Amino acid sequence: MSNKAPCYKLEKQNVDFGDRIDSGFDSITSREEERFDSGNVSYTLPTTTTHLPTSKPSNDKELVDNIRPMAKEMYATEEYVDSGFGSASMTDEEREKFIITLRNPEQKPKDVLDEMSESLHCFLPDEDGDTFLQMAIIHEKIDLAFDVIQSCTRPALLNVENSNMQTALHLAVLTDQPEITRCLVAYGANVSCVDKKGNTPLHIASEMGFPLQVEMLTTPLDPLEDPGLQTNSIPENVDVLNYSGLAAIHLAARNNRESVIRKLVKVPGCNINIEDSKSGRTALHHAIECRSKDAMKILLKRGIQVNALSFDDCSALHMAVSKGMRSEVNTLIHHKADMHLVTRDDNDVFDLAGRNHQMLRQLYTHQKLKH
Repeated sequence: MSNKAPCYKLEKQNVDFGDRIDSGFDSITSREEERFDSGNVSYTLPTTTTHLPTSKPSNDKELVDNIRPMAKEMYATEEYVDSGFGSASMTDEEREKFIITLRNPEQKPKDVLDEMSESLHCFLPDEDGDTFLQMAIIHEKIDLAFDVIQSCTRPALLNVENSNMQTALHLAVLTDQPEITRCLVAYGANVSCVDKKGNTPLHIASEMGFPLQVEMLTTPLDPLEDPGLQTNSIPENVDVLNYSGLAAIHLAARNNRESVIRKLVKVPGCNINIEDSKSGRTALHHAIECRSKDAMKILLKRGIQVNALSFDDCSALHMAVSKGMRSEVNTLIHHKADMHLVTRDDNDVFDLAGRNHQMLRQLYTHQKLKH
């Protein structure tokens, strides 16, 4: 980390953070799906561990519990108003002093507030719920974000949420900055944190189609990039469900994110056949429902159970037939989809084909070939 880091001024006036950075995804500025080549890249984050403490910091819960009251106290002071915090700026001297202070594992939260009231704002939410670190990520000030993250030896500070319950890690994924994501993971950010919709950073990466982000979130830390602050195992549970009952692989399938699915199924512990909690559908069901042809093909290639049934005893083939997806029906039957399964309503694929004569002929042809 450079001793002469540039001074950034992060303006908030023209950015509606509630709309632009929102876990609903709809309002996110569109980005190239493959901004970073994720082919055979093995990304390793180099870190400097010379000045890091040898023991892990303690009392993180106490630190987090005090963050918002501390912020409220600081923002209410006259000194805060006069310090230029409205522009969220930090000088080289302030940042250097901040880094030295935060690297002291014996520093108490109140001591930090008293001694570093102007620098601690990097990890404290402002009146809009945003921290300096989060704004640096939103504005893609990568060097500044690295400085702040690598100055933090108390991982709990990295997990402060904004008003949308998004942490710095959520924002690094949303803005597709895999270098920042990996740095946060290495310095102890919680990869299982959830936003207001129950989405982890992995859910977001999977839905938006960022395979390199998936890699950054699920690849175990290399000794060369591990400063010893990450207390969780990487990867953690990749099958965790959001508040809509969906796992990351369901979101990838629904949005036809083939490259993401390729990454997910290689992660230890990933259950390709996991059912969602609301309908009992697998990723294959969701791929068919959303007409995600590429996702369907890679799921079948990776061995997903083709005859898995949802809560209403509906298979992927039932869904494809009812939607008139003739090409997908051929593919499913080629992968040994059972044409004789019956739904809870007592319908087989011939019933579901209804008056779609082309589909009926196609099904009868497959039936004859099987005999």
